[in-house]
Amino acid sequence: MKTLTRRPSAQVMQGSDFNALLELIMTMRIGFGTGFTATKTSAGTFVSRSEPVQNTPRVLYSGCINGLFPAQITGSTADGDNRWSYTFKEVAKSGTGYTDWTATDISGNARNLVEVGNSATGVQGNGVDVDGEDFPEGFEIQPCPTGTYVLMYRMLPNVDEPVAEYWFGYENGIDGTCD
Repeated sequence: MKTLTRRPSAQVMQGSDFNALLELIMTMRIGFGTGFTATKTSAGTFVSRSEPVQNTPRVLYSGCINGLFPAQITGSTADGDNRWSYTFKEVAKSGTGYTDWTATDISGNARNLVEVGNSATGVQGNGVDVDGEDFPEGFEIQPCPTGTYVLMYRMLPNVDEPVAEYWFGYENGIDGTCD
């Protein structure tokens, strides 16, 4: 891993230190959008701003969330009552409009933030009371469908030795058969 030399706060950061800082940030999967261009030469990698930064890194709260990124759900497995564990792959836009998404090399397991409070009874994360008199018999909460595009984020839990987790938000649908 690259290291940076500590400098006084009033000192201007030199180009090579700026490049090393960006390389460190990129290893943490913090996104900058399309605002930076990297050029590799025999002297090293140089980074320059090609346009205004569109997606700046930020910490939203003490859970240490890195930037959002688009992902596609690739599968699900039951993980308790009305909860699922999901698999995903990161995707990137390769064209305009609704089409032209391309998978990247990032994939993994994720959970749905809307399902955190789900159980076998009562009001679920999607706002539906599965015990309510209007809830049709034979219907059930459904997982996020395979193939769905979501905004995913990487979260580091606030524990002694955090392991990155991936989370997204999707309002679960309901399906079943009418009599």
